[in-house]
Parts: sequence; C-alpha cells; structure tokens
Amino acid sequence: MITQEYLGFFGSIFPSLIGILIVFVSLMFIALYVIIVSKVIAFLEKNILMKKNEDKSDNNVKKVMLPKIDENKVKIAIITAAIAEELALPVDSFKITDIKKYNKK
Repeated sequence: MITQEYLGFFGSIFPSLIGILIVFVSLMFIALYVIIVSKVIAFLEKNILMKKNEDKSDNNVKKVMLPKIDENKVKIAIITAAIAEELALPVDSFKITDIKKYNKK
C-alpha cells in the first residue's frame, strides 16, 4: 500500500480515517453488547429472583415496635452536631444553654 518513503497530506488522510472508523465501529459493538447484556440481566432478575422471593413465606417475620423519638431531641442533636462541626470541637467540650428561633424581618 505504501510504496514511497514520504506520504503526502492526502495520502495520510485515508489510513487515518480507516483507523478512526475501526475504533468507532468497535466502540459501537461494545456499546450494543453492554445494552444487550444489561437487558438480559434485568429480565432474569425480574423473572427468576422475584419468583424465589414470592416462594418464601412471611410467617417468620417478627414485627418490632420502635421506640417513639422525641422530635425536639432530634432537633437539638442536629443543632449540637452543626455547632460542633463549625467550631471544630468535640460535642462534650461545650454546653448549649438556650436555643431561640431567628425570624428574618
């Protein structure tokens, strides 16, 4: 194909385009392979794994009552954690004595 020692500009364009075309065609085949494999796996997960989960009975499941959480304590914990992070101090090194809501006017 190449018989000269030096290729001109137009002589080098054709092999470059062939190389780029080969790369993009191979990338398209890889993309199609990934799409097909992901659809097959999704189909198998939906059909096979769901049937296995339906076969198991829920009779052995125990219902656990969670303790009630006081919303004010949760808010105080969040505010304390935010202050500790901002001051870069451990939570035990300071004490919050009063919390007031700030209203913008």
